[in-house]
Amino acid sequence: MKEIIKLVNVKKTFHTKEQILLFENVNLSVSEGESVCISGPSGSGKSTVLNIMGLLEDATEGDVVIRGVNTKDITKNEKALLRRTFSFMFQNSYLFPSWKVIDNILFPLYITGSVTKEKKERAMELLERFGISSLSSSRSSLLSGGEKSRVSLIRALINDADIIFADEPTGSLDTDNARIVEDELFSLVGEYNKALVLVTHSETLRQRAKKVYRINNKTITLIS
Repeated sequence: MKEIIKLVNVKKTFHTKEQILLFENVNLSVSEGESVCISGPSGSGKSTVLNIMGLLEDATEGDVVIRGVNTKDITKNEKALLRRTFSFMFQNSYLFPSWKVIDNILFPLYITGSVTKEKKERAMELLERFGISSLSSSRSSLLSGGEKSRVSLIRALINDADIIFADEPTGSLDTDNARIVEDELFSLVGEYNKALVLVTHSETLRQRAKKVYRINNKTITLIS
């Protein structure tokens, strides 16, 4: 499998009145067609690791290598272009409440100026697959929590990214809606050879991931 992302000896500190070490010596990799779960207690830095992998935050030390390119060696603009090849899904769906569902889904393409007839058709196909095609013209403020999560997942898929970052994607969902989102996320790995990186407290998600890393005592360990 082709390696997409690798962290090498990554360290993260924060500065308040004194320097605070969040974690260090973090080494992990993600390849295409692979599901990776990052677990650990609250406050251990799980989401920060995901943000560093997704180029949303900078590491204090160490290397973040994306498709063989060390991101230390590229500009902020080049990093921004790399981020456009990723998709992100968060516990909070971050939908625009007054926008129609279809416009929320197409939002990443509006940013890049890449909305096409084919992409609109793809959005409708995904809405149909997720069982919410009747809501395409509804305002997002009218959706249930489960419906919002499914719209958020469709938005994460619309740019056909080869890696999806999901931070507690089922944390606010009931059991039935959580199962729908879980099944769709893991189907992407099997059907489309996507890479999936999850941060979660869910034992179900941990058990379904191919690799599980755990952050504890300010470092990370591959446990399965």
